[in-house]
Amino acid sequence: MICRIRAVKRTNVMSLAFTAVLAGGLLTGAMLARAADTVQGFSYVLHNATPSAGDLDKDPSQLKHSAELYVMQGGSQAIIWSRESDVGDVDKARFARGDLRMGLFLPRWDLSRSASEESRWTSYGDTVKYKTFQVTVKPGDDNREIAGFSAKHYVLKADIVERTEGDSADTHTKISSDLWVLEKKPFSWAPYATPGIYGDPRLQVAVYEKLSRLGMVVRAETTYSRQAQDADGKPLAEPYNGTYLTWITDLQSAQVPVVNPPESDRATLKKLRSAFREDPQGYCKTVLDDGTPDFVARELNVEQQKAFLEALGEQCRKHMKQGG
Repeated sequence: MICRIRAVKRTNVMSLAFTAVLAGGLLTGAMLARAADTVQGFSYVLHNATPSAGDLDKDPSQLKHSAELYVMQGGSQAIIWSRESDVGDVDKARFARGDLRMGLFLPRWDLSRSASEESRWTSYGDTVKYKTFQVTVKPGDDNREIAGFSAKHYVLKADIVERTEGDSADTHTKISSDLWVLEKKPFSWAPYATPGIYGDPRLQVAVYEKLSRLGMVVRAETTYSRQAQDADGKPLAEPYNGTYLTWITDLQSAQVPVVNPPESDRATLKKLRSAFREDPQGYCKTVLDDGTPDFVARELNVEQQKAFLEALGEQCRKHMKQGG
């Protein structure tokens, strides 16, 4: 009896260890090899701050607290580093448009949709229904020189009333953002990768649709508010008000590493993780013997399978080595 109990405990521990395998976000060896190739693009420093509303238009040098990110933009990706010393090391990078999990790129912004579509929107699996959805971008009258280039002024405004499945009230969101755009340079996801104010899935698509054709956003001064309200529009609490300021410096041409992992989605990764948990040790053995587990063949196309299996194999070897 004692031996049986010990065996069960060991199996559970090993199962947990192998289940952690699918949490990895590493670049595979093949991706790192491809990253040795480069494409012509840009590098710049992206500054983010949350000053008071009255300080949004201050000279950046007057702001005491701001975060700096280091960006290389080229091809279909904007690659971000938190430390200047890591720039160029793609294994220490993250991506402006989404997340890398097990060799697969999972976009946070679903560009297969149109913002004009009124239904079938979800957030983390929950349905989002809209009562009001208005997003506009209009030319402004405050053109400036930013990062050494002439930037055109635009004003983005959003007015959204929505209710997410499971919530007991509507949420009314208002956004006003002064933008400065370099019209002859490509749109970058980087200024929109951090602020949670653009977390609404339909708003994300609208922002892309309206800004991507204008050019590169090099400064954005944004104020926003969120307020809970009942079905008749009556406020249920005081609004939450916030600011977000982002701007670019040191913009220059650069050779950008090529990192283009195959795209998938979070729902598919969830299925893969669930199937893997049924027999983590067995599936790792299959992969390390150059086989393809049935759930991988079922859920992924050939290109996705290659990237996923390489990442899974690397993680399986790592966890088996740690397990002795």
